Amino acid sequence: MSIASLMLLAATASDRAATQQRLDELLARCEARGVIGLVAETARAVAIRPLVQPGEASVEQQRRVDCVLSGMKAMTDLRFGFVGNEADTSGS
Repeated sequence: MSIASLMLLAATASDRAATQQRLDELLARCEARGVIGLVAETARAVAIRPLVQPGEASVEQQRRVDCVLSGMKAMTDLRFGFVGNEADTSGS
C-alpha cells in the first residue's frame, strides 16, 4: 500500500470520526440516546437506527427524533436519502 493510500485511509477515518463526534453531540443535545441511533459509516453517510418502534414512541420521543432530524438537516455536508433510491433515475 502506498503512502498516499495510507494518508487517504487515515484522513477518511479521521473524517468519519469527526462526523460521529458531531452526531453524538447532536444526540446529547436532543436527549435522544435510547430513542434513535446514529452511526457515521463514512464522513457523509450516516446510518439511522430507530431504537423505539414507531407505533410505541411517545410524543416526547417523537420530538427528540424530530430534533435529531432537524439537526442533521442543518449539517450541510451530509446528504439525505434512502438506501436504494440512488438507483432510481426516473425522477419519481
